[in-house]
Amino acid sequence: MPNGVRLGLIGVGKHAVAYHVPAIAEHPDARLVAVCDPSPEAAGRIADEAGARPFGVVEAMLEAADLDGVIIASPHTLHHRHASLAIERGLHVLLEKPMVTQTTDALDLIRRAESAGVLLGVGFNRHLDPANLYARDAIRRGALGEIRLAIAMQLGYPTTGWYVTKALGGGGPLTGRGTHMADLICWYWDRRPERVTASTSGRLGEVEAGGTFIVDFADERQCTVTTASGGHRDVDRMTIYGTDGALEVLRPLGWQYRWDVRHYGRGGEPIDVPALPSGSTTTANFVEAILGRAELSGTALEGARATQIVEAAYESAATGHAVGLQELTLPGRVAEPSP
Repeated sequence: MPNGVRLGLIGVGKHAVAYHVPAIAEHPDARLVAVCDPSPEAAGRIADEAGARPFGVVEAMLEAADLDGVIIASPHTLHHRHASLAIERGLHVLLEKPMVTQTTDALDLIRRAESAGVLLGVGFNRHLDPANLYARDAIRRGALGEIRLAIAMQLGYPTTGWYVTKALGGGGPLTGRGTHMADLICWYWDRRPERVTASTSGRLGEVEAGGTFIVDFADERQCTVTTASGGHRDVDRMTIYGTDGALEVLRPLGWQYRWDVRHYGRGGEPIDVPALPSGSTTTANFVEAILGRAELSGTALEGARATQIVEAAYESAATGHAVGLQELTLPGRVAEPSP
């Protein structure tokens, strides 16, 4: 790819414009060559700024543009169709979270991508955040002792537009925000979840306004995730408790993507956090993976697992019962580590 990785962007909402577009512009080996959005004004504006071609229909963009990969930031329930179309064209795909809204669709995309020999990643930006990288390393090297419990909270979710429609959003804060924490706890712990118990509260249009789900693991670890459309102020927070200390990872108010980390010892005393590891963006990581210089930071199997947890949470909330999680497997290989 002598002229750089040629990328198409499907969906130019707030996150795509604030996160992916600048990251592509900043990468020396990447170019945004096509932009697709049902809003001609939105697609045209971003395309003009990037020197790309605007499109209003995904199929037209994939047919006319010369691409190596696509970044999909369209409404949640459209992810499967848009990714399938791109994979059929032999393109590498980066899906924004949630990967999809049904586990069967996630596994279908994985099979399609493996058959086509293309990359399929999920935009879990916390995997590349320095504070979260520190937290994951501390947990895995035993700095907290035996892990007991995790408590996560995410406040803030759009209250209008396609986000609050079942047909496009798929669900409310549990889908759009809880997916992040469902992935994060599995990524921290490298454990397979076994059971989900959940409840929802309130309504935002056609979807829930908030909810809580509890994820149980085979080794008696447990994570509680609470999401809501709003609170005192929007905030994200994950706290991990162990026998020898605790870690708190949070997105301070006003920090759109960069997180902070606080480390406490057995007695609650603050522990100095050394210089954090360098971070990156899912966009840059996707480009590097296409070029063969990096592994995908957010894998499709991680995306499928997070989807499975959230899908089980909705089932649990509807039935009032805990929902067991089957191991995610694909023909010819083992998908997940044993609990």
